[in-house]
Amino acid sequence: MNINRLKYILIISIVGLIILNCEEKLPTWEDPNPSGALTPAISSIEPDTAFGGEPVVIRGSNFNPNPDKNFIAFGKSAAEPDSSNDSTLYVTTPTVGGMDYMTIDVKVTVDGCEYWSNELDFTFPPILSIFRDDFSCSRGIEFDQDGNCYVSDPDDWAIYKITPAGDKSVYAWTSGSGDLVFDRDGYLYVCNRWDDEIYRIDQAGNEELFTDQISAPFCIDMDDDGNMYVVSKWNDIYRITPGMDISALGIECDGPQSIRVFEGYLYWSDAGSVEGGGEGYNHIMRAPITAEGVGTAEVVYEDPDWTGTFIWGPSGINIGTKGNVYAVSQWWDGNKNLAKFTPDGSGQVIVELPTSNNKFIAFWDKCVYITTQWEGVIYKVYVGEEGAHPYAWGP
Repeated sequence: MNINRLKYILIISIVGLIILNCEEKLPTWEDPNPSGALTPAISSIEPDTAFGGEPVVIRGSNFNPNPDKNFIAFGKSAAEPDSSNDSTLYVTTPTVGGMDYMTIDVKVTVDGCEYWSNELDFTFPPILSIFRDDFSCSRGIEFDQDGNCYVSDPDDWAIYKITPAGDKSVYAWTSGSGDLVFDRDGYLYVCNRWDDEIYRIDQAGNEELFTDQISAPFCIDMDDDGNMYVVSKWNDIYRITPGMDISALGIECDGPQSIRVFEGYLYWSDAGSVEGGGEGYNHIMRAPITAEGVGTAEVVYEDPDWTGTFIWGPSGINIGTKGNVYAVSQWWDGNKNLAKFTPDGSGQVIVELPTSNNKFIAFWDKCVYITTQWEGVIYKVYVGEEGAHPYAWGP
């Protein structure tokens, strides 16, 4: 064997050993986003008509048993199933809709698939309707446990009662330019901002002065200990104990509008000022209720630049059983949205209302009822969530 052939064999052997050694050291891994998953197919949606927030079942094939690996499009709104297997998706529909029926396309894809499924029609009923339009001016609003609705109309100098059957009658003759709340003894408290008074009305419709020690009382709520919290419009928030001790909470705000108590926290909206195109805090806050007043405030929603993406100068707020905060905006020609803010801080526009400058919100049967500034209209919006129980309903 000549020397050149020997050198050639030796070089080939060394190269082979190097390649083999490198192959042994290469890491082993799996593609975290593999392609090639089979394209899903939808055979049915049951039911094919439902409000947003209600459960539906999508049946078909080639779904992923891991719920997080399935992606569902309800028109332009996205959803993920609550649970799944390879032929069934159990999903809560997104909150979508307006004043008319809306039919959209539903389609599905899964992680690793390059294509969407076929599309099937799905219909959202109207979520927005007019509950009443026969008020001179609708302001404060509240429901009792039997579903009777109470509305203050300061122009008529009356508090009206509307039964579940729709019958409307005068509950009491009194001015109420602010919000309403019941206590557990059946008294209805009425804020009269213009005269710096809070009245209370018994179940027979008799009125008596509760206090005139708070300037411009506008919104009112109660905690589980019977303490009352009152917004002094453009000023501060006060607490009134069952023994009638009245104290300012000293909350930093320049346009307090609405308050609600939920799970040991006081929530409030701060509408700021509309001058200059929007000034001030423009936020919704909450703080834990303490024996001395309230603790450190936390942001629920804020828009310091006044972009108006969700709301613009929050006025009325209320809270659902899941901790979602619903809000509408103040100011003429401003934001018309009913918006929702989840406990994790994300926002969603539920629906655009026909009018701006909306006032207070009350819950009944998975719907919110919204009063307006001067139009005398009350809107009803299906949100798919019950409201947190008021103090009057018991613990």
